[in-house]
Amino acid sequence: MSKSLVIVESPAKAKTISKYLGNEYIVKSSVGHIRDLPKGKSKAKRQNSIPKDASPEEKARLKKEQERRRIIRRMGVNPDDGWTANYEIIPDKEKVIKDLRKASKEVEKVYLATDLDREGEAIAWHLKEALGKNKFEYHRVRFNEITKSSILESFADPKEIDISSSGLSYIFSFFVKLVIFFTPSSCAILTVIKFLDFSIPVLSVDGP
Repeated sequence: MSKSLVIVESPAKAKTISKYLGNEYIVKSSVGHIRDLPKGKSKAKRQNSIPKDASPEEKARLKKEQERRRIIRRMGVNPDDGWTANYEIIPDKEKVIKDLRKASKEVEKVYLATDLDREGEAIAWHLKEALGKNKFEYHRVRFNEITKSSILESFADPKEIDISSSGLSYIFSFFVKLVIFFTPSSCAILTVIKFLDFSIPVLSVDGP
């Protein structure tokens, strides 16, 4: 019988839960978040410079468009492509992801046992995306206490990831990023939104 991979957030939880589940499960920890919107300069390729022989009007138009693309790259969310988020593995979590992928090589099922809150739901979604959303049979398990009975009960009746809850984390992260990168004053967010000329679809959430 093939083993199943279980991923929790805390290394301490991983050690305890491993004792309760037995040898049929490989229990690993994500050590919190593993992906996020880009921080600092984006890794995306820059567009070519403005042609020297372009007219003043064309140069102005291209400069504005380049600045718009620069802001979009820096935000990591593209309003021109269905609000697609460009998530990146957090630099100091590269080793964690490598370890999780190595552990998942011989499993068919992955149990996402991250915390119960909104952040935990988002981490579960990111883990699924990072490991390959169509590569394994994923299950979401939730428990209120680290006891053998509670854990075995949750594994006996696994659920799905709560997309609406994890999506709220995406929206929150996006607005926090606006505040961090673009707010020398309280009105700077409105300036950026006006410059980009977009509206934010906070009522429709399909995932982080």
